[in-house]
Amino acid sequence: MKKKGNPAYLAFLVRPAEISSAAMEAFKQAHTRPVLEISEFRTAKLSQIITSYNADDVMVSPEHFMSPEFKDIIAETGIHHIYVEYQPAASEIEPAEFLERLRELSKTCGCIPVTSDVDLLAGLVRMEDPPRALALKGYEASGIVSTEATGLLLANLKRLSAKTLKKPAFMIWGGIFTQEAAAAYLCSGAEAILFESLHWLTDQVLLEKGLKRSIARLRPEHTAVIGLGLGMPVRIFDKGNSKAAKALRDKADAIADGAATDCAGEFADYFLQEAVSALESGLQSSELIPLSHEAAFAESFATRFGPLTAKAIRSFSQEVWRLCGEAGNMKKRFTSDQRSIKDPIQRQHVAVWLLCACWVDGYQILNILGGQECQEHAEVRINRVFWTGLSTESTPDKYSCIHKMGSNTLIFLLYYWGGSGLGIF
Repeated sequence: MKKKGNPAYLAFLVRPAEISSAAMEAFKQAHTRPVLEISEFRTAKLSQIITSYNADDVMVSPEHFMSPEFKDIIAETGIHHIYVEYQPAASEIEPAEFLERLRELSKTCGCIPVTSDVDLLAGLVRMEDPPRALALKGYEASGIVSTEATGLLLANLKRLSAKTLKKPAFMIWGGIFTQEAAAAYLCSGAEAILFESLHWLTDQVLLEKGLKRSIARLRPEHTAVIGLGLGMPVRIFDKGNSKAAKALRDKADAIADGAATDCAGEFADYFLQEAVSALESGLQSSELIPLSHEAAFAESFATRFGPLTAKAIRSFSQEVWRLCGEAGNMKKRFTSDQRSIKDPIQRQHVAVWLLCACWVDGYQILNILGGQECQEHAEVRINRVFWTGLSTESTPDKYSCIHKMGSNTLIFLLYYWGGSGLGIF
């Protein structure tokens, strides 16, 4: 059950090249927020694009955000919310400059910084007058990601904000791929969830047939994280034979062995120069493509909720809110069961088993239990043990597999811990 405060919501990232004005309305009719991603357009074209798509929420680049004319664009379009991804180590904009601009523009519009940088997030929370909301890019998202898992980011930032007078809301940006996981985070204190790729195979997302087939064949293990040792992890597409991924690993090793004073910045520069959007690619091994596990669930999403964008989004949203409504009863049942176990170590083991059994966001779970250094092992283990072992079908439906193991468990486990996420571990 969501706590009182600002209304919780679900959002979907959309790009003008892949979606129509009618589709934008379909998202709104499903009571979700389409976030129009316009960061690659020239500043002079932004007003025209925002107006033509009747957009209320947009994502812009840091360069757009800092440009002198951007304030006029806000006034001209009447935009409601602006999301801007700012990674200090990957940007020439100094944090102090960015924060000053954030304060200025927040007076006229809802400005939500999107970041994976732990220090920046902590600094934003500690501000005397913080942004109304912060969007967290955890280790499970795509592109430049955090060194910390989403659950730990949320838990630690909630603890930090408890000591401040003004408390920002928290939004989860990408990496969530089931309605159970979305409900779990909403019940644990997140105000919103944004989905980057879950809707890609519904009808209003305008993609070439070949790319749709490639997306439908994606599996959770088809991503890799590179650059963690440099403090600049990026999650990309990699089936294990990606030439682009190998080149990125070689670059990371060369930077680590070299004399660079800003290893994270040099690695980020290379990544951003070479990266190709998944929806503008062919999902080829020669392409450096930011991608999260979420994309591997696009096919199952369309299968379960239907190929029609508006209907699928509406059905998915209804299921999320239904699960949120059941969280209170689940908490009571789990609390009762937990009290019967006296040994705290045994109680933790039971909780771990339940979390792994339900499989929802299992990558996060094993990552938290074992630390970042065993992330790749965790992904392989979760895939072999909990994924392939659930179905005898050659291509198992991922949602069916999850439901066979009682995935609602995660919701009341997170809710039981009073919104502290998975900080218990």
